[in-house]
Amino acid sequence: MREVRNCDGRIIFLDIDGCLTTVEDGSSFLCLNENTYRISEKKLELFGKLLDETDAKVIISSNWRKFDDDGYWIHGSLKFHNNLPKLREWLGDRYLGDLPYYRGMSKSKTLESWGELFGIDFDKLNFIVIDDDYDEGFADNPKLLNRYVHCDSRRGLTEDDCTKVKSMFAARDEES
Repeated sequence: MREVRNCDGRIIFLDIDGCLTTVEDGSSFLCLNENTYRISEKKLELFGKLLDETDAKVIISSNWRKFDDDGYWIHGSLKFHNNLPKLREWLGDRYLGDLPYYRGMSKSKTLESWGELFGIDFDKLNFIVIDDDYDEGFADNPKLLNRYVHCDSRRGLTEDDCTKVKSMFAARDEES
């Protein structure tokens, strides 16, 4: 992962399933359809516009990061394409790396542990977390709640979510 400890830019910790995939367009894992499970082109276009407008870099926090990059992952009897390698390629220089995966640890706890391990001062780091899962602990963590944008997994990332991200980054910029 690229150096983020002293990063003076903007960072988005990105979940994929429920944010860049949706039940609405049939691209979500929740549809349990191995033939259509993919990153939504519409959501990717919207996310790309957000990155262009905010000049943010991306750290993948999605649970997809725990699967091998061999192109597939298995759920029960279904075999799903792992689109993460293509997303990393699409992000290009905007991709900073993946949040480590610690089995049994929520993403919010993983983020905190990773920050402690590398001496990252989250009060100085200009970051936003985009996720669809309340069970990952962001909504219950006072240090991260004001950095958390919750996507509705049925609709995925929306224009309103992007507006919220931009507003949150702007507010952080004013604090600095």
